[in-house]
Amino acid sequence: MIKYNLGEFMKRIICLLLIICLLGGCTTVPKEEKYNVVASFYPVMLITKMATEGIDEIDVSLLAPADTGCLHDYVLLPDDLKNLEKADLFVTNGLGMESFINKITSQLPTLNTVDLSLGITPYRDNSHIWLTPSNAKIMIDNLSEKLIKDLPQFGDKISANREKYKKMLDGLDGEIKNADFGGAKVITCHEAFDYFANQYNLTVMGTIMSDHGEEPSVKELVETTDMVRETGVKIILAETQYETDTTDTIARETGAEIYMLDPIVTGDKNDLPNVYFDKMRDIVPKIEDYNIGINISLPEENFAKSIGESKLTQAESDKLHDTQDTSDLHTPEEIDKSVTHEDMDSFVRTLLIYGGCLKNLELLPKKEKETMYNDYNLGLCIMLGIFKKNTEEYFNGELSDMEELPEKYSEEDIREIEALMQDVLKITIPIVLQNIALENVGTTKLKSIIEGVI
Repeated sequence: MIKYNLGEFMKRIICLLLIICLLGGCTTVPKEEKYNVVASFYPVMLITKMATEGIDEIDVSLLAPADTGCLHDYVLLPDDLKNLEKADLFVTNGLGMESFINKITSQLPTLNTVDLSLGITPYRDNSHIWLTPSNAKIMIDNLSEKLIKDLPQFGDKISANREKYKKMLDGLDGEIKNADFGGAKVITCHEAFDYFANQYNLTVMGTIMSDHGEEPSVKELVETTDMVRETGVKIILAETQYETDTTDTIARETGAEIYMLDPIVTGDKNDLPNVYFDKMRDIVPKIEDYNIGINISLPEENFAKSIGESKLTQAESDKLHDTQDTSDLHTPEEIDKSVTHEDMDSFVRTLLIYGGCLKNLELLPKKEKETMYNDYNLGLCIMLGIFKKNTEEYFNGELSDMEELPEKYSEEDIREIEALMQDVLKITIPIVLQNIALENVGTTKLKSIIEGVI
């Protein structure tokens, strides 16, 4: 009879199980915990993702849901505090955006935080600092320095991200500066665009709603409407997150245009940094589309006097008007056939004054601007036609004199002056057009006119 040693048998079984587990990989290796960064709200999240791009060991999440908007009236939920208890770093916008920050610091006194507004000069006590690339660069600097201090092992990656996005923000800044806002007067629905307006030459004449989204009183609504009429404001910058009947009322009463802009306060929690650049670039053409810059270089009394002295007589006006309405003329060569010398001086003076008026109009709705640009375009064509006609007449006179003196001028001399005439027309007409246009209208939008006429 075979006897078994139970104790020895159990030892062998346990050893065998351990070997199987080791060979089969059934042991659990503790997973390395990620560095948990909580951003207060959507735009802060985008800035945070710029600084932490490509670092898998850093997890970025949101405190307020991505569709919350500004945090002025945000109320902390119990789950928010629970999430922050687990956070390694809480990233805030600062300048009063997180009105609940005192509650957080009192309940979580050891919470690691960074304020991205440090070093940014406050403008009108406004907290929408992310809406200029120069401020966004400072925000990235503040966050990067904090992350490098907390996570020195990722210092190179964080520094590379910082430099990459600061360079991209410099490029974005240059693009916006190339736009010609010309000091355009606007009113805003909410106070989101104060930093943008201050940096890029827009004049905010007033705000319809308070920073907390409160609708104006009847008295405030009347005052705002009167101000829009008196100051000639033609643009209301409304935000996709704040559509109100009040904005529609002011637009209806004053004729001002409403344009919807995205202040980058809402989005999707999975959005990547490129969304910031896309939304910023989307702001520029929308504002520029409704703007003609203000540049009154002539004193008001002289300006009015010049208009009076240079305007056409009724007969001259009728003649030019008939030319515009009855002719399908698009080039100087065609137009010069319908203009006589008697029109020339009066017409040129009127065109220059008209260009000055167009330049000095503060703002116009898009359709009116298109009409005025078309009129001015026609005027430039007529003026170039006059120039071309005079140039040809001058050279033709020279040629006639030369042909009457064959002993003095050879056929080669005549060919040379004919070539010179063509060169003068080819070179000077574009120069004349650009100088007249840019001097008297002074806007980048004339590119299409210049290309169309040349």
